[in-house]
Amino acid sequence: MSNIADAPAIAPCAIVGDASLYQADCRDVLRSLADNSIDSIVTDPPYALVSIVKRFGKPGRAPAKGNEAYQRASAGFMGKTWDTGEVAFSEEFWRECLRVLKPGGHVVAFSGTRTYHRMAAAIEDAGFEIRDQLGWLYGSGFPKSHDVAKQIDKSAGFWRGKAGAIKDKTVGQVAKGTEYERTEKGEPITDEAREWLGWGTALKPAWEPIALARKALSGTVAANVQPANDNQPPLQARLFGDAA
Repeated sequence: MSNIADAPAIAPCAIVGDASLYQADCRDVLRSLADNSIDSIVTDPPYALVSIVKRFGKPGRAPAKGNEAYQRASAGFMGKTWDTGEVAFSEEFWRECLRVLKPGGHVVAFSGTRTYHRMAAAIEDAGFEIRDQLGWLYGSGFPKSHDVAKQIDKSAGFWRGKAGAIKDKTVGQVAKGTEYERTEKGEPITDEAREWLGWGTALKPAWEPIALARKALSGTVAANVQPANDNQPPLQARLFGDAA
């Protein structure tokens, strides 16, 4: 539990109506908030897509140091250096969320399909009750899997597309392309590749899992859904924004 007296005061950078906007580390802001002072929390912490980092971000990897594009890739999701599990997977962080929430307050936390389980475990270990799982469905994601047919052609010494130099637009360097036999339209070249045309190694990204968790109620459900005083809105109002 945080000691509010020891936490430095953080002033909001903007106030619009009843809403205050802070430009600071959320963990620092949480430590400055009083116990049982927040109605609900909606958050989309970094997903820690470390598979990207493992590929390009190992110490000493020349591409990650000498090429800006690889440097971004070695940082995680969309090339962001903040894409770590320091928040989403931290039991301590979720304990702070638990502390500042009012009894019966809910957390709605977005995550990635590959790392949701670690976030949900941290939320539960901090003392929350996992109530349900929601999902944000979208159609804008694009497949990031390997083209199996193309990989078969490549392993056999064939490459699709036009031969020539490869221009690195990021740093303006030009490198000689690998001397593979190539086709003009990108169609499979070998018989083995034709058998695997259209196959990939991953699903198309089309949704994000969302954890719905609750801080323990204070007393009964009946007592929590009724307004106790002006500073404690009923549970229905905290969940759905009702004025009642």
